Amino acid sequence: MTNPVRRALYAVILLCISSIIAQEKLSIQRIDVGKETYTVTDKIQFLDDLTGWATGGTEDEIFKTDDGGKTWKIIKPVIKNLDDVAINTAWFVTKNKGFATIVHTVPNLDDHLSINIYIPAIISTEDGGNSWKEVGGFTPEESYPGFSNNYLLFTDMYFYDELHGWALSMRKSIYVTKDGGKSWMRKYVGEYKNYFYKVRFSDPEHGWITVGYDGILHTDNGGESWVVQKATTNDVEYEGEFRDIFTIDNNNVWALSQRIYKTTDGGKNWNRIIPKGYEDEDWWTSVKFIDAKRGWIGSLHNVLLYTKDGGLTWKNQFPEKGVSRDVGISAIAIAGNKLFLSGNRYDILKEGWLVPGTFGVD
Repeated sequence: MTNPVRRALYAVILLCISSIIAQEKLSIQRIDVGKETYTVTDKIQFLDDLTGWATGGTEDEIFKTDDGGKTWKIIKPVIKNLDDVAINTAWFVTKNKGFATIVHTVPNLDDHLSINIYIPAIISTEDGGNSWKEVGGFTPEESYPGFSNNYLLFTDMYFYDELHGWALSMRKSIYVTKDGGKSWMRKYVGEYKNYFYKVRFSDPEHGWITVGYDGILHTDNGGESWVVQKATTNDVEYEGEFRDIFTIDNNNVWALSQRIYKTTDGGKNWNRIIPKGYEDEDWWTSVKFIDAKRGWIGSLHNVLLYTKDGGLTWKNQFPEKGVSRDVGISAIAIAGNKLFLSGNRYDILKEGWLVPGTFGVD
């Protein structure tokens, strides 16, 4: 099935950086990923140095690695009584226990309509992805014919711990679990013109959602209710769509649109960050920090900035060799001493790339 969500294809880039501080620029070499065209979305997650997952491919696959990204195997969830399944996103809370949001189809019995009925669902695994089942207690808003009402589709999933998780629909709603996925409650978020892109929580109560040109939403009660915390300015076309967000703790949060924003007071004030030398960079896409001081921000234009002082100063660590055109960094993930990127130029990134070594940060 072709996923109703319009999805770009992404190729995995695995960076294992040797002394990321001393070596200001990285190098790239190709690796065998076991598939002629290896594509993932911007959803990459690692639980430890070795175990990680990525969603995407032909939209019915989840990719898994058990060796720190050296090799990846394809998981195609098969769920009893569900046909024509398309994966939206996935999240694992342990090596064995994970969840995925999907859309599946059923025949349309209306004689006047020839298109299928699409039904969203959440599935779970207890054995690392070998077998899956539909989650009990999940009730979608409604099923729908064709590609209409696509607010029912999912755009992101996140678990703070083994009990507290959230599944973000494209519009209007978020689904909340407080019992490790045994049951899910639908919470109405609000009417907005733009899609919901990403959800992140800093603890079971405090969370944020990026909503494209509508800005950033915040909750302090676990998702029961939401308020607009950062609205876009009148210069909306230049400010761009808010998509990625990363929480360090309840006070320190980073958010990206075509600009970089940071809050140190839980979102009461959002301050724009302008890295020196990159004042004209107009599309920041992914942010990942390992603590309040050290982190990376990527863009669509071969820029991978590293800061060790909370954003006061930055160095571009994107590889000078191995990439002839803009690849477009869409996601950053960290696994032990390895840094993973994904890029959205699927026309040139038809294989995975590897930078050998390890990174060290001061």
